[in-house]
Amino acid sequence: MITKKIKALAAVLSAGLFAGTLSGCQLAQPVLQPTDDRLIGVFVTMQSLNDPTLPGGAQSAFPARIDATQTGPTDDPHTKFAFPGVDGMFLMSVNLGGSSYTTTSSGAEVGDVHFTLNTQDSGDSTTLEGTIYVAPSIGEVAFTLNPIYQSSDGAIYATPSTDMPTEVTGGDLGGGSVTLTVNNTATVTSGGKTSTDSFTVKITIKTIPAPQSITIVQMDSNDIALQSTTYVPGQVPDNFNPLANTAYLIVKTMTDDPNDDSQTLPEVYGPQDTFLTTFNCHFDNICETLTTQINWPG
Repeated sequence: MITKKIKALAAVLSAGLFAGTLSGCQLAQPVLQPTDDRLIGVFVTMQSLNDPTLPGGAQSAFPARIDATQTGPTDDPHTKFAFPGVDGMFLMSVNLGGSSYTTTSSGAEVGDVHFTLNTQDSGDSTTLEGTIYVAPSIGEVAFTLNPIYQSSDGAIYATPSTDMPTEVTGGDLGGGSVTLTVNNTATVTSGGKTSTDSFTVKITIKTIPAPQSITIVQMDSNDIALQSTTYVPGQVPDNFNPLANTAYLIVKTMTDDPNDDSQTLPEVYGPQDTFLTTFNCHFDNICETLTTQINWPG
């Protein structure tokens, strides 16, 4: 016998963030939870999926269901997914092709993804974590974590959250962060033995200064600059090929801090690093986390 319980959305403040950052006044809407499908992630939206203008919205006989579409081959561990017709940011751990193999998939707006599995006799504990970066100039935004499920036939879909949105204001964060959590537990009884499996998804909302330009400097072993290239945010290539004598890279991000003058945030990458990370903030002040593969010479 298997029983499942979806725990309420919990907003957990990181150290140094005052309680006034979070607020919410909307009542939670009831959601018909699937009984056999498993929780695999969250679809973060800045509008309610109960909006009747969305496919299968609030005026339907059942709660809204937003089906995901796969944009890559089923056997590709790096395949991508999308939720057509709905603006949002997703993070999930997907079972591919009916096999036991799972892979994490996320939109470009979700970075610092971590997957942790802890197996014990009492049950398995799985945690999926990601970060959504926002510019400090973002106004008051209500984030909603809508659960994503996968059925036994492989179908992936999101359903509306039954919890009220968490309101976040970039200025109030003050360089801090807030973490939102959704948790699912399943109690399994087999052969007289009972175990409890848990699946937890954590989304951290964190502010970063909006980047204005990104410069990659190639340095040799004598700390002499060989070449410097500046890019507009979002235009850093997917692959970067250092020169033959490059020993390490310095990546300088010029940012426009509304509370100070423009400043530079340097990062150093060596041959042990296979990719570098940059950011690109959109007009809505949500920032994409972009990765560039570093193809070191030799």
